[in-house]
Amino acid sequence: MTKIQLTTITILMFFNLFGQSSGDSFQNKKEKFSKTIMKENWEEPDKILKLIEPAIYLEEGKIEKIGYSKLGGQPDLPKSIQWPKFENKSMVFYGQINFEEISKIYSESDLPKNGIIYFFSYFNEPENEFGAEYEFIKSKSEYSVIYYENMNNDLSKTDFPKDLIEAYHFKAMPLKFELEFQIPPTIETSKVELSNLSKNDLQKIDNYIDENQIYEIETILGTSYPIQYGADYDWAYSYLGITDFNKPGIQEEIKKVKPYFINLLSFSMVNRFEQIGNSFCYFGIHLEDLKNKKFENTIFIMQGT
Repeated sequence: MTKIQLTTITILMFFNLFGQSSGDSFQNKKEKFSKTIMKENWEEPDKILKLIEPAIYLEEGKIEKIGYSKLGGQPDLPKSIQWPKFENKSMVFYGQINFEEISKIYSESDLPKNGIIYFFSYFNEPENEFGAEYEFIKSKSEYSVIYYENMNNDLSKTDFPKDLIEAYHFKAMPLKFELEFQIPPTIETSKVELSNLSKNDLQKIDNYIDENQIYEIETILGTSYPIQYGADYDWAYSYLGITDFNKPGIQEEIKKVKPYFINLLSFSMVNRFEQIGNSFCYFGIHLEDLKNKKFENTIFIMQGT
């Protein structure tokens, strides 16, 4: 075998391991989406192009292994991390994301390139067949986001705590990820609000969302799909610890903070966590906290109809 053949094989192996799952490069995918979105008759196309953003779409995977990404099931925790509690009651395990899986398809983001992050939240026992009673904006003590960076093959599937009711022993759904490009799936978010679009282009974005059935997309990064309005508003509201909406200057404070929130994980509870309810869940983190890996400062909010 010649050196050229060896080099070719090495390059192909590199792209198989680290390239996009669809075979398209990051730039090719962006260009394809840009051409598609530009087919619309925008008044200010340059502003629309600036709205295009990468997002990691969640899809159901087939393989569940220790340390892999998943929703539900049992967390793969190291011995150094205890199952979190609220008022001495065990929280519900929502899922875990292995950042190495993300970095293989999108390494340019501000997310860590390795490590695993766990998502927990406390809920009362179900009241009826429709689930439990809960607030959409939860207090910080009622949820826990834990980042474990130094993975040394010391992870193991952790048993459900004895005090966690069986209804909250949810089945695991392995995840796989796909890098896609999108424009924000709502006009009620800071990215669109700061773009100064014309009224006609704002209406066209709404029409585009309806025509392309951009509903309940589950994502990491990008603008999350809202059930009511942009999640960045509630993230900012919770982050600032606001209790009095009538206080002068509150809305201005929210506007300043909103653009800096990153969609860490957004997903639906439907068909997964229905014993709790049917809301959409949003975990967001301020950009500075993300860069400093202060995942304990993550904000969790929910929306529903």
